[in-house]
Amino acid sequence: MTIQTLTLEESARLLAVLQAPCNTTKARMLAHRNHLLALLMLDAGLRVSEVSRLTIEDLVFDDCPRSFLIVRPEIAKRAKSRQIPLSGRIVESIQQMLISVWLPAYARPHWYAFWGRSPEWAITPRQVQRIIGAASKRILGRSVHPHCLRHTFGTRLMKTVSIRIVQELLGHSNLSSTQIYMHPDNADLRGAIDSLDTSKLEEPMYSKSHPLHPGNLKRA
Repeated sequence: MTIQTLTLEESARLLAVLQAPCNTTKARMLAHRNHLLALLMLDAGLRVSEVSRLTIEDLVFDDCPRSFLIVRPEIAKRAKSRQIPLSGRIVESIQQMLISVWLPAYARPHWYAFWGRSPEWAITPRQVQRIIGAASKRILGRSVHPHCLRHTFGTRLMKTVSIRIVQELLGHSNLSSTQIYMHPDNADLRGAIDSLDTSKLEEPMYSKSHPLHPGNLKRA
């Protein structure tokens, strides 16, 4: 099975365009929202169905960003709960949402973190798909599905930690589901070739009696 992932450069460019400077308050709120949406899939491996149903209290406790996210059984696939440490840039993005978006609503922490028409209405997976698709088409020249961000998360993790840890963080019931992230990408292939230092390859040394010794080889 071939999966689509982003390079580090592509990820950075996508996040940058999602958080591009905006002229109006509403546009800035949407930019902060879209940036955090993408980060939760790219840095925490959430499914689009999970990220769209997060509440404010899932990400905030006592007016501060949480350092761990508990994916509740009610929103997790197959009701399989899991706990995910949050990266520094996710924590910073949550803090920005607290300042710019959630502060007036925090009296009701059960409201959805990412809403559509109102805090009582969660953003839909289809809306998230349109947001990521439009931004990636604009900056990368191709439309990227939100699952690509989760795939990128899993693929990068697989290079540094055990498959069991990746399985746990992604919430896979079967190890076979996690094995798709063991595929080599272009960076792996380039690294393999670059590791070949031909200058260190030496010709084999043979004794003078050996038929392959240069002195025993007939000229063509």
